[in-house]
Amino acid sequence: MACDKAMWRKFVEERRLSGRKRTMFQPACIEIESQNYAALIRDCSELGAGFEGDLHLKEGQPLRYRWGNESFYDAVVTWVKGHRFGVEDLRGKYENSERKPFNYRSVRIPTSRAAEVYIRGIRESGELLNVSQRGFCVLLQDALEPGTLATLKVGPNEIEAATLKWADGDRFGFIAPNPLRIEQMSALLAV
Repeated sequence: MACDKAMWRKFVEERRLSGRKRTMFQPACIEIESQNYAALIRDCSELGAGFEGDLHLKEGQPLRYRWGNESFYDAVVTWVKGHRFGVEDLRGKYENSERKPFNYRSVRIPTSRAAEVYIRGIRESGELLNVSQRGFCVLLQDALEPGTLATLKVGPNEIEAATLKWADGDRFGFIAPNPLRIEQMSALLAV
C-alpha cells in the first residue's frame, strides 16, 4: 500500500508541473492552405489543442487555428481519430498569460462565397464575408435599416429569420435567431 501512495504522489506532482488542459467547447477557425474551415475546439493546453470537425487531415499536416479574438496559432496535426484531432503548437510551450482565460466573442471565419439575401421576399445577390456562431456578414448593394429580417442562402444552405444588427457602408452584419451549430457553419463555408 505504501508503494501505491508513493506512486500516486509522484503522479500528482508530475501532473501539477505539466501544463493542464482547459476545456472549451467553442467554435474555432482552422486554416489549411489559405482555406478556412469551422471546427469545435474541445480543449487546449500550453502545448496544443484538441478539436472536432469534419476535416480530412493527416498526421504531420501543418495548419493554423484560432478562436474568439485570438490570433492564429501555427500548429501541426499530431493525431487523428475519426472526426477528432489534436495539434501541437509550433512555437512550443506557451506562457500561461498569453492564453486568455475567457473570450466571449465568437470567432469570425472569413470566406468569400456568393450569397443571396431575401428581404421581404425580394432577392438580392451579395457576398458572404464571414460566419460566426451568432451570425454572418454580407456585402450588399442596397441600404438596409437595423432590425430588418432576412434569409441568407448560400448554395443549398439557408439561415432564416436573421436580423440586421449593424451596417457599415456596403457591409451588413446579421444575427441568427439561434446560435449556429458547427455543422451549419461548415456547410456555409463549404459551398
